[in-house]
Amino acid sequence: MNIASNGIRLHVADQGKGALAIVFLHGWGASTRTWEHVIAALPPGYRTVAIDQRGWGSSDHPASGCNGGPRWVTRVVNAVGTSQYWKHTAIVLLWDDWGGWYDPVAPPQVNYTSNGMRIPLLIISPYALPHNVSHTEYNYGSILRFIEDTFDLGSLGTTDASANSLIDSFNFMQTPNRFSAARLPPKAHCTSPKGNVIEQIIEHDGGVPG
Repeated sequence: MNIASNGIRLHVADQGKGALAIVFLHGWGASTRTWEHVIAALPPGYRTVAIDQRGWGSSDHPASGCNGGPRWVTRVVNAVGTSQYWKHTAIVLLWDDWGGWYDPVAPPQVNYTSNGMRIPLLIISPYALPHNVSHTEYNYGSILRFIEDTFDLGSLGTTDASANSLIDSFNFMQTPNRFSAARLPPKAHCTSPKGNVIEQIIEHDGGVPG
């Protein structure tokens, strides 16, 4: 069923009539269907409430059904790039995970935590090398290492100590790049995903790689 309050509409799977209610809240990339097998295994006498949660408005997750994330990032980058601060700016744009997409390159095993799948990383700066695709292996510590090396700071002794700096993607002697504001992606209304999100991703990506 759907419930609405204060202009917000949510889909809720409400089953059973027991005096004790169990509320199920899913994680990213999931929906009320995540809990179907769990709910089916519960003994009689329970009321179960599973909610398709909001929060996809600024998500870049595959099959999230919205583009609030790219629109927000574009606004922030455009605001900085058209400001007085552009000539002193280095924006490092990256993501917190790889989104579940197929990657033919196995992550290198560095230590017990190791590295994960590759993620995109964009460098936006007057001194970023134009039209450059770096083949240097970076990780999240590379950003900190770049800051430490650029401003002659000491290492924190974590992932920054062994990480490669981003410095090879910059040239501070070059003619500064001019900033051109990016066009905002078209607005899309965001909704909670329906059905099996993994199946949606596979279908969107043209099937499972062989």
